[in-house]
Amino acid sequence: MAKRKVECFVENYLLKKWKLEVCRKLRGEILEIGIDDCKIVSYFPRSAKITAIDTNDLMLAQVRKHASKNKHQVHAYHMSPDHLLFTAQSFKYVMGIFLFGQSTNPVKLFKEIKRVTKKNGKIIIIEHVKSKYQLIALVQQILRPFIQLFFGVEIIPNIKDEVKKAGLEITCERSICLADCIREFTCEK
Repeated sequence: MAKRKVECFVENYLLKKWKLEVCRKLRGEILEIGIDDCKIVSYFPRSAKITAIDTNDLMLAQVRKHASKNKHQVHAYHMSPDHLLFTAQSFKYVMGIFLFGQSTNPVKLFKEIKRVTKKNGKIIIIEHVKSKYQLIALVQQILRPFIQLFFGVEIIPNIKDEVKKAGLEITCERSICLADCIREFTCEK
């Protein structure tokens, strides 16, 4: 319950501006992995064909309701991000926010994402990472075991290594919020 409240705060308040900026530009087939914020569908153009996956049936029901109310084309499925049940090259865009909290095997996760992304498609990932600022990085190191224990989340994953091991290359990286602790990574296939 506490983990969900923290995620809602981060997604609804800290990432809202980013979501509006990025989602409005996307067209075509979009896969949203971990659709914890059902409101994200309203940030996409109505012409977008959105497929949302999550392991939480309650969130999927909310996304279906929100999409219907706002006249968006959304197909929502209960599915593990480690085992995507889609054919290869199904999506022009694949998006995921805080994917490391949803997967026990990040390399497998990114290989699956790569597999379902169309040639010349884009993969957009938002992840919390270790800060380059020493004081913030120290606080992250101190909080790391407690956050892992209580929330089951890795707050300083090595996303660059995991993405590289999966055969992907990060083509763009930028800070989103919380100094440089939350970053956007873009990979092009």
